[in-house]
This record gives sequence, structure tokens and C-alpha cells, in this order.
Amino acid sequence: MLGTLPSSYLKWVSKNLRAGDSEYWAKLADEVLEDDVYKDRTEWEFAEKILHGSDESMRALTSVKKSREEANSVSMLLEISERFGWDNEDKIGWSKINFELLGTSKGGRIPRLSKMNEEEEERGEIERRREIKKKEEEDENGWRRRQRRERMRQSLGRDDGKTVNRTEHKGILGKLEDIEKKLEPKIQSPFPGRESLLKKVMNKRRSQ
Repeated sequence: MLGTLPSSYLKWVSKNLRAGDSEYWAKLADEVLEDDVYKDRTEWEFAEKILHGSDESMRALTSVKKSREEANSVSMLLEISERFGWDNEDKIGWSKINFELLGTSKGGRIPRLSKMNEEEEERGEIERRREIKKKEEEDENGWRRRQRRERMRQSLGRDDGKTVNRTEHKGILGKLEDIEKKLEPKIQSPFPGRESLLKKVMNKRRSQ
């Protein structure tokens, strides 16, 4: 189960195995890292680093804290639990966790404060990411089309210097091209028809 693997390894797989047949595993690693259940394991890894003191970054953090104030593992764990919103008073919830399987469906969940509110925030964040991705995937032609339509909506206020009744143009987004043609200034054709051409020739002869 990928959920039992450390996040550092999954991040390495996600970053380095994106070619050929191994890309399948990179995508699986992405799914696990984004999973809400695996989030518990990612957070707990910070606590493990403090408890075991085997990580260089955590040892450096401890030395920095000691230079400013007396620090110990308990105070640092409390700081982490507050950061992630853990419910330290839920003894029953903590007793149900299997830390070896934490990050999988069989490992249990870390109890949290205001869990329902947090889940709503997570769903909102996921939705915001989808909207951002959707906007980024829109092609340049779509952007230009929207800009052209916006300019058209602004230009509907006047026609040859006269106010145009906006209610007459309500619901016309699907016909903007037709309206654009109607609002173009009328220019007399430099190539008149046969009848007008004949009249011009006759008038010219009379004037001579």
C-alpha cells in the first residue's frame, strides 16, 4: 500500500519517474499525496521527527529555539498540533490510531478540532484549484473572443452619435457579429450600379 510509504519517497517518485512505463507510478504517487487520509501521515511525520530527533532540520530548529527560549519536545509537539488543528483532548480518537498504517484507510484518523469546518475549507480549496486550472487551460482565442465581446457590449451604447435603446439588444450575445455589422458606419460604395453610372455619364456630357 502506497499510503504506508513516507511522503519524502512518494515526492521523489512523483518528481523523478515521469517517463515511459514508470509514469504510472508517478501518477499514483500524486494521488496518494493529494489524498485527505494520507494528509494525516504527512502531518504526523513532523511529530516523529521531533520525537526521534533524527532529522537534521528538526535538530537545527531545536538549536534555534534554545538560543531564544527553553524548548523541549513537548512544547514543539503542542506547537505542531495547534498548527494542524489536532484535538489533543480526544483520548478515544487517538487510541484508535494504528500509526504503522496511518495514511491508509485502516490506520484511523487523527482527531481534529472543528473537523466539519476544516473539511468544508478543504472542499473549497479543491474547488478553487479546479477553477484556477480551468482558467489556465483556456486558449488564447477564447480570451480574445471574450475581450471582443466586452468591447461590443460597451459599444452598444451609441449608434452614429445617437443613443441606442439597450433593451432592444438584450440577450444578443449569440448574435454579436450581426450587430457589429449593423453598427458599422455606412460608407457609400465606390462602385455604383449600371443605372447610376449611366446618370453620371449623362450629367458629365451635359455639363461640357
